[in-house]
Amino acid sequence: MNMNIKLIVKHDQNLIITLYLLLKYKHVSRVADEIFVSQSAVSQQLNKLRRIFNDKLLVRTNNKMMLTPLSDKIFPQLENIFNSTFQIYNQLEGITQPTKEQYRICMIDGAMTNNSASVLASISEKYEKKVKFEILGRYDGCVEDLNQGKLDFLVGNFSGLSNNIHQLKIGNYSYSIYVRKNHPLNKNEAPINIKETYSYGYIQFVYHGELIREFNRNVDRNEINQNTVLNFSQYSSIIDYLQETDYVSLLPDVVAARSDLIKLNIIEELTSGNSYLYWHSLMEHDPFHRYLRARLFEHSNNISHQKM
Repeated sequence: MNMNIKLIVKHDQNLIITLYLLLKYKHVSRVADEIFVSQSAVSQQLNKLRRIFNDKLLVRTNNKMMLTPLSDKIFPQLENIFNSTFQIYNQLEGITQPTKEQYRICMIDGAMTNNSASVLASISEKYEKKVKFEILGRYDGCVEDLNQGKLDFLVGNFSGLSNNIHQLKIGNYSYSIYVRKNHPLNKNEAPINIKETYSYGYIQFVYHGELIREFNRNVDRNEINQNTVLNFSQYSSIIDYLQETDYVSLLPDVVAARSDLIKLNIIEELTSGNSYLYWHSLMEHDPFHRYLRARLFEHSNNISHQKM
């Protein structure tokens, strides 16, 4: 094929990435999350692409973004380009070597830990067990340890981070109030007022942080605090104890979904929150650390998009 390379060099090739993702997801905010820029930046790039192609590329019809005939034609071509590009870069994994024997990762226990453990175990096997991973549940000093470079990764939603910490959004998690099967509050399917849960006593997770404050803004904070009977540092412990009692608890849907607990149909809006992958700038340009980031992002993102 006789290619005019000047035509390719003439345009910013990063725009092709944006175009591919816009046609794939048909959603500006989703694309912004994927390429780690603001929504306004994606909108500006879309305007540039429209001028280059002299076509709307995406149009809104019946409250949905739809491909134009031109977009519909070039999207399969873009799919082929990116599939080939992924295959090229995947070959780099074979020469990306660990820079140390053990990596330390602190994250929420439950679904994310189990899923990440299987991913990290496969990586260890791939590198013939020359690299190992220590997975820690969240603890009081985890932010301080990250700030000092003692952790390779921290997963969650934290404040108190130093200017040396980088972050990457890996998902959004919804929360609901859960009880055991045959709980008195689960006798019918009709929605209930959250006030009906207060008298049963709450079990709270110690490290909810910003999320529990948002939750408390939507309900009576004093009632929740006064009726909290236990605090646990692990979700797995909360789930086990709920199975045996009439207490209630606010849990991430993705964690509770793997248990036999029942989600209460609450009238009031509760809360959801973003989860981030954090790492120290000391490891920002480390090839193997970058590889781990990509794998953790991929699998954590898959968890957050699971249907409840």
